[in-house]
Amino acid sequence: MKKKTETLIVRRKIFFTMANDAREYLQSILPTDELIEELHRKHLDIFSFLERRWCCPTAEPSKSWSTAEDNIAILHLQSYGE
Repeated sequence: MKKKTETLIVRRKIFFTMANDAREYLQSILPTDELIEELHRKHLDIFSFLERRWCCPTAEPSKSWSTAEDNIAILHLQSYGE
């Protein structure tokens, strides 16, 4: 499980701690019970992740998850001229 949590970006706020995975644009993240337990052991209050609808939509998201819609754009450039 450490492999899944070693790329977390953790931000401590006054009253809570947030985290997200630095590689969330590169891989699909589905919070399993194991992952949630590991996040709890790390004392993280909020874990945010992308639902990569363009390639791997979450089939049945948990009813306990809070969601927010946001627009993103991904552009891969190889050189300055592009």
